[in-house]
Amino acid sequence: MTRPTPPAATTVATAAQAREELAAMLAQETVRMEARRRDLARVNELLRLVVAPPGGIAGSAWEALLPDLAAPTVAGLTARLQGELRNLVMLLDEGPALDEANMRETQDRMRAGMVQRTLYPAHVLDSPSSVRWMQSWQSVGEVQRMLPDVETEFAVFGDEAVVALAQWGIPEAGYVISRDPLVVRLHAAYFDLLWAHAQPIVAALGDHKDDDRLLELLALGFKDEVIARLMGLGLRTVRRRIASIMAVHGADTRYQLGLAVGQREKSTSIVGR
Repeated sequence: MTRPTPPAATTVATAAQAREELAAMLAQETVRMEARRRDLARVNELLRLVVAPPGGIAGSAWEALLPDLAAPTVAGLTARLQGELRNLVMLLDEGPALDEANMRETQDRMRAGMVQRTLYPAHVLDSPSSVRWMQSWQSVGEVQRMLPDVETEFAVFGDEAVVALAQWGIPEAGYVISRDPLVVRLHAAYFDLLWAHAQPIVAALGDHKDDDRLLELLALGFKDEVIARLMGLGLRTVRRRIASIMAVHGADTRYQLGLAVGQREKSTSIVGR
């Protein structure tokens, strides 16, 4: 027995009400997001004034990290770490923590239970090699979130010290260290505020149920913009997801991705016979 179809007028009215309610909710959320952005911008401005007063960062609260001493200093801070390591990343290819011995030691400590939270800028998902980098750290327990943009970088080692760029947002300026409790707490608080407004990266790096459909549309020759419309996703989301799939398959180009997926499907077909 079939149920009667509701009158068209009722359906139209319900749809119209839903659109109005959705529009109101979106407007409210937009206002809240703008307020959060203003708050973050103000906190950013205040932090810069406190830790980088006019005339430069140099002062009693900061000590320059000479290039030869930067890596050993970071290694020592990591070895003595009490609490967690907060890590704000602007670039993946610069910094004293990228010393090979330091990275191995840090990852070993994370496997043993050390907590490291890291904030990454969203653009790193555009590069397959960067995605693989993040996955390697995620695999040893790094807790990761993402921000649309990151203006500078620093690492807070528990409550002992903070290592930061000597000039806000300028990697070429080198690094400085501060053990001043106020400066350390300010950086930790700023990081925690950014963290609260950031998005977890797990979904961006993990498997998606509709990855097969995305690959199918790619194979059919659809452009990213068309795929985004067909799948109801944003263009940047589609491109990040493609970058994630490329990283999983170890492909640096979409052509290599096609070959890798073809080999996988061929192997699956043979096993399934």
